[in-house]
Amino acid sequence: MSVHSRPNSNRSYRTLLSALLFTLLCVLSPRPLTAQAPSPPREAASVGVRPVTQESDAERRAAEEASRRVNRLSDQLKSPFCPGKTLLTCTSYQAFELRKEMTNMIHDGKSDEEILAALRDSFGDELENPVQPWYTILVPIMPFVLGGLIAIWVFSMWLKGARREEDEELTELPEVDEAQRERLAALMRDDM
Repeated sequence: MSVHSRPNSNRSYRTLLSALLFTLLCVLSPRPLTAQAPSPPREAASVGVRPVTQESDAERRAAEEASRRVNRLSDQLKSPFCPGKTLLTCTSYQAFELRKEMTNMIHDGKSDEEILAALRDSFGDELENPVQPWYTILVPIMPFVLGGLIAIWVFSMWLKGARREEDEELTELPEVDEAQRERLAALMRDDM
């Protein structure tokens, strides 16, 4: 191998590594955890909606607490409108209306258990998410672990290739004939 082929091999490894990293970034890009709720129809916006006024701190805190409770409950329940999604992440208008109804129940003073009972009466037991096994916590981490292992493997292959090139360069030394050996021996004696 010549010395000039080495930068090309480094460039190919860099290209491969950058393509691998780009692919991993595209695959592992974060996805939104919650969806934006659709806006209500115009006639619904004018019915039952309080005009925007200065709220007291107590009203604002009550609204924030109701929102937290609705989000927590919605995240625990499967959506009857979007298969495979929770009620919190479902983007359908019916899910938005159901979350709004849950907020109204909270403002009416109902407890979480009462809200869940009312939802079970309306939709049955299919709303509740099953208990997840302990190892599901590893699922979001696995792409990073696999990506790290692939990066380590690519780096080790690159190092082995570089070492192999250096070994080949060292073994490709030119043959030294007798005349050159005698000249080297004479030069070494002169130096001493």
